[in-house]
Amino acid sequence: MRKIIFAIAALLACTTVSAGTVRSVDIKVALQKDGSAQIVEVWDINQLEGTEWYLVKENLDGADIRDFHVTDETGRLYFSDGRSWEVNRSLEEKAGRYGMVRKPNGYELCWGLGSYGDHIFTVSYTNTALVRSMSDFDYLHEQFISPGLSAAPQKVHLEVTLPDSVALGESNARIWGFGFEGQAEFRNGAVVMESTAPMSRNNSVILLLRLNKGILYPEIVEPGLFQKRLDVAMEGSDYEQSEDVSLDWLLKLVGLMICVSGVLFVFAARSRNKKILGVPRLKMVDSTRVIPFGGDILQANHVLTSLGVKSNTDASVASAIILRMVQRGQLLVRKVDDKHIEISFNDDADLQSLTAPERDLFDMMKEAAGDDVILQDKEFSRWSKRNAVRVDKWLREVDIEGRATVVGNGFSSWGGTFTEAGKQEARNTLGFKKFLSDYTLIDERRTQEAVVWSDYLVFGALYGIADKVAKELSDIAPKALADSAEQTGMGTVLADPILMRNLVWTCHNLSHSITNQAVARREAEMQKRFEGMGGSTSIGGGGGFHGGGFGGGAR
Repeated sequence: MRKIIFAIAALLACTTVSAGTVRSVDIKVALQKDGSAQIVEVWDINQLEGTEWYLVKENLDGADIRDFHVTDETGRLYFSDGRSWEVNRSLEEKAGRYGMVRKPNGYELCWGLGSYGDHIFTVSYTNTALVRSMSDFDYLHEQFISPGLSAAPQKVHLEVTLPDSVALGESNARIWGFGFEGQAEFRNGAVVMESTAPMSRNNSVILLLRLNKGILYPEIVEPGLFQKRLDVAMEGSDYEQSEDVSLDWLLKLVGLMICVSGVLFVFAARSRNKKILGVPRLKMVDSTRVIPFGGDILQANHVLTSLGVKSNTDASVASAIILRMVQRGQLLVRKVDDKHIEISFNDDADLQSLTAPERDLFDMMKEAAGDDVILQDKEFSRWSKRNAVRVDKWLREVDIEGRATVVGNGFSSWGGTFTEAGKQEARNTLGFKKFLSDYTLIDERRTQEAVVWSDYLVFGALYGIADKVAKELSDIAPKALADSAEQTGMGTVLADPILMRNLVWTCHNLSHSITNQAVARREAEMQKRFEGMGGSTSIGGGGGFHGGGFGGGAR
């Protein structure tokens, strides 16, 4: 039913002008003692069509919008038409004017574009009942930016403050963000939500803020407990609770999941696979020898992560990057004995080919290695405990860089829909995994290219099957490997089966030593996120909000 409603709304929105760009939206919300709020929105836009800009403020549920004003980038204060705005007037007739259109359950806040091109509009108004009171807590649950805008914002910043310099924080509040990809956190006594990727027209910005009693004194009082509102907002979200939950809650959840999760999972998976692969099932992808994305680890990792491939982990991508550095000669491998190797840094290596995340990992490894600059997993384990925040940031950068590169190369949109070329590369990513997993590589001895065999090992690590690939490569005639040793920094490794297997095992240990502490920290953060102490927002969920609606922008 929800999909049908949004589809109808999308059709109705087709008449909205879309020839424009919203570079950024900055919203500041100053809460007042009586639960009202003074709100200032700054819209940085470029518009090439239409006569006006408007914001949807519906679903007010007892609140009202007052003290509406508009200025532009010149500082000019627009002239008010009150609540009698005429939508059908010309661009010239609307210039320098603003007003409100009364709707059955709210308003449209409107003003004239005046001219086409760049504009920065500052909109201020008062919401008379943004915060409401329940039996145990007060709350704010508002949609500040609606889906269906004529152009989706590239960047959003929302800040909420309390009166009398009272700081918002974990001691008196909880926060959850919905509708877009971003972060919600307590910062310098305020609640701050920011986007971390350009929004799509389906996105919205919804904040649920829980406040302790006695900070504000809202005029609107609702019956019941806050948990009921939170439960509604959580429906369809990706907020997750840790394993520390009550047995009763788990039993109820399991019962519900048995009824609906299978159907929902199938539909969600098919939709996701269609967007990325062009086919509804992973099994429909054929095996291929084609190395995906020209051998780019970060792009392939983005596809695997988006598809939810279980063998793809934080440690596996780190292991693949380390092996790629060996392949390029940026790291050197020395056989100590039949059971041990040493990995050291090549001071003469060219590091220009490294991407930003690869260079960051190189620098972290060198710092962790200590004075002898020999990589050892025990050293990494101790170092990562002290630097879990830094490693966690690096893991996020790997995800962001991979996604940005896929989008930048024209393989996908920021919304996650792949182009035809992108779908082919995504199928290659999965098909190459099938090739390495399901077939013997013995026939590859016909290929005299150690560079290709090196990529097999690198991608084997990314897929979590490097040990299997190493065993298969060791079955290729050693002479064929030795003859091509000069073609790659990994040639010597490939020519020695014991060295190759030890390298795979060492990279496996190193990568886990680097990432384990960060993963543990991330799991703790997920629990804090669920409990409302800040973290990433959820694209889904957020239901039960006030304000907002559908549409807005230029028309």
